[in-house]
Amino acid sequence: MHRSPPCANRRVGPTRRNWASNLALPALLLLAGCDLSFDQQEVHTRYDAATDTLEVLLIYEGLYPGSYNEDERLQKGVDALRRLLGGAREFMIVDWPLYWSLDSWRDEAREDLSNIDTRPEGPQEGDELRRREARLALSLYQHFSLETYGLFLHEGKLCGYQFIKVRDLQKAVRTGNRLIHEAVLDQQASGSYAEHVASGDLDQRTVDLMVARARSETPWFSLDQHGLKVDVPLSAPRCKNLRRRAVRSLKDLEIDDDDAPFIHLVAELSTAVRSIEFPGDSVVLTLGGPDPRHLDLNIELPESGDTAEFLQRVVAEGLPIDRELPIARVRELVKSDG
Repeated sequence: MHRSPPCANRRVGPTRRNWASNLALPALLLLAGCDLSFDQQEVHTRYDAATDTLEVLLIYEGLYPGSYNEDERLQKGVDALRRLLGGAREFMIVDWPLYWSLDSWRDEAREDLSNIDTRPEGPQEGDELRRREARLALSLYQHFSLETYGLFLHEGKLCGYQFIKVRDLQKAVRTGNRLIHEAVLDQQASGSYAEHVASGDLDQRTVDLMVARARSETPWFSLDQHGLKVDVPLSAPRCKNLRRRAVRSLKDLEIDDDDAPFIHLVAELSTAVRSIEFPGDSVVLTLGGPDPRHLDLNIELPESGDTAEFLQRVVAEGLPIDRELPIARVRELVKSDG
């Protein structure tokens, strides 16, 4: 079960078992049409250690339809807006893969559990693994709450915001790691990794490292006083190729339209990167600024669209817009304590 997500430019995630596939193969991108775009985005986070709660404020500025289908683009944009900023637990930072439809994760996990329990032909190999995976997804879902959301105007353009809380963050991190473990083992058991090795998307050594990581239950990401640490298994040849490509990209940078939004995101995140290490068969990224509890990003995207025409259509469709809400008050939803 899968809903087509609103995306900032042209990328969305896999269409089957979206939550598991995104976690197990984050580097694989599939291209598809998209329905919603924006000129600029602000991302603000605050962590309260006393309550172990992460607050996240997402502000989408200059919203406009992203579809290239002239006959349907306005309506598709409105439909996407209803999903993203209509109360659903769907969040996006720039583009896929930083797009999450937690409601879809929940629905797909529930569907998987129902199919396993009611299948006429009875139990099948791998059912217990898939059952654990689905239950973990439902458990992780409970940590996220959408506190408030809405549409407003800023400098005459249509904007939107979402204020999210992640409660019991350390437990959510442990659950997220367990979910990745189960997703990797599920992909291995289903033969999905073998297909990716055959196509050249992955090499066998990387697959072996990922499966070993999952079986040992070594964390993929963790939080400490220094910030967020992401540890991704990758074979030595792939690590070497990644370093070579990074240097070549900086030396002779050619950005196509699909990659440009992520270049802007990387540029913003670069101020929070404490270290990038290649300790053998892995890549370890540590993110954390002077105060790891706080993160503030302002991402300007390279493309823009007809926001005025879209605003007229949104008004005609009757979507509620708070015309008296200034963006400064939206930003106050997440306040720094120092």
